[in-house]
Amino acid sequence: MQDHLTFMKTLCTAYGFKPIVWDDMFFGRYSNNKEDVEPVIPNQVGLMYWDYYSCLTNHYRDHLQACRALTKKTMFAGGAWRWTGYIPHHKKTLQATLAAIEACRKEKVKEVIVTSWGDDGNESPLYTCMFGLVLFAYLDCHIKYQEEEFAQYLKLYTGMGLDEWMRQGEPDLFEGTTGNNYDITPSKYLLYQDPLGSKFLYYIRTLTTDMNAVYKKLEQAFIEDAANTANPLQRSIAEFYALMMKTLYYKWRLPLDIWEAYKGTDKKALQALIENKIKPLKTVLAETAKARRRVWTEECRGFGSEVLDHRFGAMLIRLEVTQEVLTDYIQGKITQIDELEEERLDPCPESDKMLEPQAVRYNRALRIMTACRETW
Repeated sequence: MQDHLTFMKTLCTAYGFKPIVWDDMFFGRYSNNKEDVEPVIPNQVGLMYWDYYSCLTNHYRDHLQACRALTKKTMFAGGAWRWTGYIPHHKKTLQATLAAIEACRKEKVKEVIVTSWGDDGNESPLYTCMFGLVLFAYLDCHIKYQEEEFAQYLKLYTGMGLDEWMRQGEPDLFEGTTGNNYDITPSKYLLYQDPLGSKFLYYIRTLTTDMNAVYKKLEQAFIEDAANTANPLQRSIAEFYALMMKTLYYKWRLPLDIWEAYKGTDKKALQALIENKIKPLKTVLAETAKARRRVWTEECRGFGSEVLDHRFGAMLIRLEVTQEVLTDYIQGKITQIDELEEERLDPCPESDKMLEPQAVRYNRALRIMTACRETW
């Protein structure tokens, strides 16, 4: 790494570039640097400390000071949270950014950027990062954050009010979730979970919130957001979220309903689930896929959109298979359903069961969809 840095410094000097290295090459889980060996960063190489997780100012200050011990050219990269699923986490963006920028001011770090990644398929619309962009711009010229004033900036530069922006995060941060863990992802695993082989029955059971009411309310709110904007992209995004809420309304509890009806050998209940949940879910899920595709074409080139097409297509075919399997069981063509004979292991055994968490962070699509490995 040191040899490579020296080479790159020489190369950049030749072309008039100023190299920047992400700090986790020297700190954190990506570094194999032994604690008793202090890394040497060549002069003119900037060190970019990236972090958007903590909401504590001292956390950022401590690491900035550690970076400064290696090089005076220390910079900071924060984040506009849109990479954990289809739902952006603006509350996390707000709380983490306020703490980080305060630390940068106290440590006199003047070069700051905002990142907005597209982990695991770029599921959330790209435009949702505008909340974070406006926040960083606002804090660049305002020492003290004032919500009313920031809301005016949002309205001025995006045409959307603070309430509309924060609503985008409500499918993950609904009333009743425990603590201040702003990066939980129930919308993602409740969407992608397999109807026969869901790994999340424990967390569905612990939900005390009326999720049907949550999704109905949000669906209507997003429909109104779509009707109240003259911006075509904002309209498409709001329409997509409205359809996603309708999809979650039908799917969030479906695997548990199937499980309980099967364990109770209640074939009438299974048939009712086919008619009242699975069939309408197939229709609205297809509409949701088209809506997300429409947003993609308005924001991006086509490359990568096939990843989301694959996922929506998989969910649709699994609903078809589930309907067929349940029908065969109801009609007596099969005597058992293998997936429903197996007990469920907790996918998040490290979570604190004393708190009875209603929602957890689980944001890898392929690991949500199946307990099997999708590839070797």
